[in-house]
Amino acid sequence: MYNVLIVDDESAHRKGIIQLLNRIKPHYRLLEARDGSSAGQMLAAADIDIVLTDIRMPNMDGLELLQEINKANREAKVIMITGHAQFEYAKRALSDGAFDFLMKPIDIKELNAALDKAENSILTKNAQQLTQGLGMDMLLGKLVKGKLDEQEGRQLAGMVPDALPGFLFVIKIPPSAAQILGPDCFAATRSAIGKAMKPVGPCLQFQLLDGEVSLVGMVFLDRGQGTVQGAAREAINRIVRELPSIFKMGVSECFDRLSASSAQAYAQARDALLMTFYSHAICGEFKDQNRNDQNRNDIHLPKLFNDHEAFLANAIKYESRERVAETVSGLFGKLGAHDTTNPNRMKELMLLTALRLTDGLQSKIAARDSHPEIAGFNARITEAPSLQALQAAVEGLCLMLYDISHSNDSSEEAITLALNYIDEHFAEEVSLSQLAERFYFTSSYFSLYFKKKTGQNFNQYLTALRLERACKYLLETADKVGDISLKVGYTDSAYFGKLFKKRIGCSPEEYRRRNYKI
Repeated sequence: MYNVLIVDDESAHRKGIIQLLNRIKPHYRLLEARDGSSAGQMLAAADIDIVLTDIRMPNMDGLELLQEINKANREAKVIMITGHAQFEYAKRALSDGAFDFLMKPIDIKELNAALDKAENSILTKNAQQLTQGLGMDMLLGKLVKGKLDEQEGRQLAGMVPDALPGFLFVIKIPPSAAQILGPDCFAATRSAIGKAMKPVGPCLQFQLLDGEVSLVGMVFLDRGQGTVQGAAREAINRIVRELPSIFKMGVSECFDRLSASSAQAYAQARDALLMTFYSHAICGEFKDQNRNDQNRNDIHLPKLFNDHEAFLANAIKYESRERVAETVSGLFGKLGAHDTTNPNRMKELMLLTALRLTDGLQSKIAARDSHPEIAGFNARITEAPSLQALQAAVEGLCLMLYDISHSNDSSEEAITLALNYIDEHFAEEVSLSQLAERFYFTSSYFSLYFKKKTGQNFNQYLTALRLERACKYLLETADKVGDISLKVGYTDSAYFGKLFKKRIGCSPEEYRRRNYKI
């Protein structure tokens, strides 16, 4: 999408150009101005990519408009439109920085060629800017990883403050961010932080691809703004206020010379980001943990997992779903005290526990096509962003294993009860998750078992039942189709009619005419 401004004092000429542009460039967003003065106001208010302007106009002509555009350092491509008698003006315009010119009457092929050339110029410049930006990101990434060579260091000289104190932050961009917040969420967050840091001091932000997408920032503080620690606290608070709630940030200590300690600062910020796993807070700040205490905690973890694995296995095989959930909660209550442990280590131990619990039910699992949904729970364990999410994944897996373990005892009865419930409540808002909860199953297991026993998934079964009842009402009552639609659970009678015709092969009215007997 390009924003194109047409400037001409004659309305008929503007309309003619617009008609041509609508034919050859229908994707353009077109704006109009009657002279150079009003065009200048529009240029100040909107991002204009291309300007098509007549030269001779009252108030401010095309040449004066070009001069104003140059003074304001605007990047719009200006294409002059001139008559044969004004050719000298066109040459002057080119020397003053006009992108191109067209002769009246405008030839549509020449217009298209000039616009194509303008588009290519815009794309080329954008690509150069992007490449420069990516090049800077690459250099700053090497700086914070301690991999900058001498030549690259000279390239950064003068761009990174050398003697100022400051801190470094790392913001994790979750994969779901673009879907939840929009495709521009990264750029928008970067821009918002940049504006928030202006009163504080220089802030160099760059994108870093290190297994995941991260936004890294080096915040430099002015020594004259009170205490450095106070300035750092203000800066951190400003950043946090700009962060979407689904983002997480790790912050390093404040260093006397940040540029010289950037690698250490980056490692600290990464550690602080990792430890937000144990917290509800968006921001985690680096703390110099006592390594001996951390190692001692880590040594006790395997025993803690082994003990609770036995409790979980017993609850899954011999006790109730409630007892399984209680045992998981007890395990995580104790894991909360190990909040100095690397979360990845905790996930490794959890996956080993999950594997052994699954192996304990191998005969039942194998008999049920290996239950691919178990792999989904394992992925949730690996990708869990917080201790709470990890607990939810482990509880879900253990309840799934309980359902599998007791399937011969209770699943048959549960499906029978569920079918009876659907038969009585089919016209209400009935969902698979509601039924699974009602009969104490996980949704994924209940869905698989339901299909195995009925030959249909839940939605197919419910739809078939509703339409069967609708056919019965059509033949046994004189109710209107709209009333029957409501009686079988469809508030939208038009949707009901379409669905009925698709599944039964004719409209409800036609079905009644064909089969109704007095």
